[in-house]
Amino acid sequence: MKNRWALLGAVLMTLLLWCFPDPARTAALDSLSTWFYSVVPGLFPFFVLLPALTCPEAAQIYERMLGRAMHPLFGLSGRTAAALGISLLSGSPAGAAALARLDADQPFAPDEALRAALLCSGCNPLFLTGAVASGFLGRPELGWVLVISQILALITSGMLLRRVGKGKSLPARSPAPSAQPTPAIKCAVLQILGIGGCMVFFGVIARLAALCAALLLPNVNLETPLICFLELGGGCASLCALPMSDGLRIPLLSAVIGFSGLSICIQSLGYLKPMGVRARDFLLGKGLHALLCAGFSVLLMRLKAPAAPAFAPISAGSPDATLFWAVLSAGCLLLPPLLGRVFSWRETR
Repeated sequence: MKNRWALLGAVLMTLLLWCFPDPARTAALDSLSTWFYSVVPGLFPFFVLLPALTCPEAAQIYERMLGRAMHPLFGLSGRTAAALGISLLSGSPAGAAALARLDADQPFAPDEALRAALLCSGCNPLFLTGAVASGFLGRPELGWVLVISQILALITSGMLLRRVGKGKSLPARSPAPSAQPTPAIKCAVLQILGIGGCMVFFGVIARLAALCAALLLPNVNLETPLICFLELGGGCASLCALPMSDGLRIPLLSAVIGFSGLSICIQSLGYLKPMGVRARDFLLGKGLHALLCAGFSVLLMRLKAPAAPAFAPISAGSPDATLFWAVLSAGCLLLPPLLGRVFSWRETR
């Protein structure tokens, strides 16, 4: 059944490429330009250093530093601290890959695998400060708001969900395969090319889907919401290009960063599914991250407002204020059923 859906999607995508060749080419060029001028300069040097920061010796250091706090705060075993340390430095899907390596040595119970996966699913901090704040926004001073909002959201969700799925038995399964070591430069090139490929592919999908939607809703442009949902880099670039105040832009950016994009979620699930993590539960958890990231960014901006005019609050009655409070109200209405769906993951598979 999955192969049939994949075939149907591929046929549909091919037809759209035939019907809209010029918009598809333009979308690919836009994504490549964003990747080349903003993402590569901000991330490639760090990716070269990443193998040294995520080697087994580094993982042991992270476990010694963070291991004792894992169970009291998050209800997780101390060994998950190694994956948390790696994810805080390198983001997703590196955190999921680190969990898969731990799972290969000693399998996780499904409840612990889900909670650890959500805790280790943040974005690369250097991407937020280098590519988003400095590259897309041209405002390096805003990078810390995005980074701290994400860290607070990960910690808060980890504490909120620390008892999710407690007591679920460990099913019989094969451990996840461990990855083979790759030379640092080659690994960095593959990672940066992988980001570019995802940005181009999902950027084209968003552009073509928006064109199809425009046939039904001529006055509505859905390209930015679609790319924000599908791909992190392209979504952040699209949001940064829109004319809006920082009071609205930063919470929306934080929400996109909290969810991380369907592309990164799919890459992470490639490591997590053999560990018993279901896609629905993981995506619902990422939705909770998006709401928390947006909320914490608002608080941080309010704290910074007296010292920086860029953080001035949205004026009451402005279009930005109306849209912002509409999004915030929708988030408050969606949060209870969202948590209910996450807690319902105990159902039999």
